[in-house]
Amino acid sequence: MYTNITKNVTLSFSGKRKYEQLNRLEPELETLFQKLDQAVNSVHFQLLTGCADGADQIATSLVLKAPFNNTQNLWSTGGVFPFQQSDYVDTMDDLIAYEALYQRLEQKLHLDGHYVKGAEGKEARVKAYRQQGQVLARFADVFIAASTRSENINGGGTLENVIVALKLAKPVIFYDLQEHQFYLFQHVDEFLLKDDSNLNKHAVTVEELVKWFERRIRPEYDSDVYLIKPSGGLLFKCRKQAWNVFERLFYREKPRFDPNFRQPILEKLKIIYDAIEDIRRPISENANRFQIHYRGSYMLNYIAAMAAVCVAVLAMMYYIYSLRYWHHIYWPLIVLGLIKIAILSIIIINTRESNKTITTL
Repeated sequence: MYTNITKNVTLSFSGKRKYEQLNRLEPELETLFQKLDQAVNSVHFQLLTGCADGADQIATSLVLKAPFNNTQNLWSTGGVFPFQQSDYVDTMDDLIAYEALYQRLEQKLHLDGHYVKGAEGKEARVKAYRQQGQVLARFADVFIAASTRSENINGGGTLENVIVALKLAKPVIFYDLQEHQFYLFQHVDEFLLKDDSNLNKHAVTVEELVKWFERRIRPEYDSDVYLIKPSGGLLFKCRKQAWNVFERLFYREKPRFDPNFRQPILEKLKIIYDAIEDIRRPISENANRFQIHYRGSYMLNYIAAMAAVCVAVLAMMYYIYSLRYWHHIYWPLIVLGLIKIAILSIIIINTRESNKTITTL
């Protein structure tokens, strides 16, 4: 069923253990997970949590119940724990629920946090929970959190984990348990600002989150081959000539590209060789076009920039000379200025066009 999995997305989750309206989190998370599952195919979603009381267990239970209809995707669960199992169970209020979930986790990682009961062990426990949050954030492709932004930021708590994830440039989907609203944060400053107008900019619906996921996250895991459009336009020819100039200047012998080049091979292996050639040829052709488009565009920009500098120097020399010998003859300066504008326009157009040459196959 899952032989066509081509992408892996890790969803790390952190949430409050206790909150009076925590029961409203489950339907919201279930909707989010289902929509993400329906939006993409051939994806392995891995949910990582601390499996603690409250929000963690709600999220883990949702995935283990497998409420997803897209059979082309795979969902799995994993746990990252701050202490060894014998110590971590002492932190649970509902030990039966925890052990039932723990047995069904597919991956378990117990960190080396030091667990000490009582007030004297608070510093060690905070250090362990901070380590857990850092590991969850580093594993995450998308970090999901459920808490309230109005509470204080405690060491090793959910809000601090969110800040750690954002500092690691991991996008954060934040569900505010007090406002019952999803937010999307991608920079730590966005999360720390308490201004309501700033906060409203990041409020999103589940549908908007799914569109963002498809647009921003999915391409990072896309295994499709990217090809460059063949081009025969004037800019392409100029880039090709610019790259040829570079090769003549810095290569003793110009590299030759022959997509039809074939090595002699035993007749018994001809079928295999032909199959490899069928794969190699378009890739080689694409590499050659890449060289012309991108390296050539850089060389064309460099040549145009040098030409612009030469025109500017010429204009300055003419201006200085004309002040002494030719008074009030400004039309050559206007012509040289227009030439500089034309050269700068070529640089801008060339850069923009070269960035448009990649399209998906």
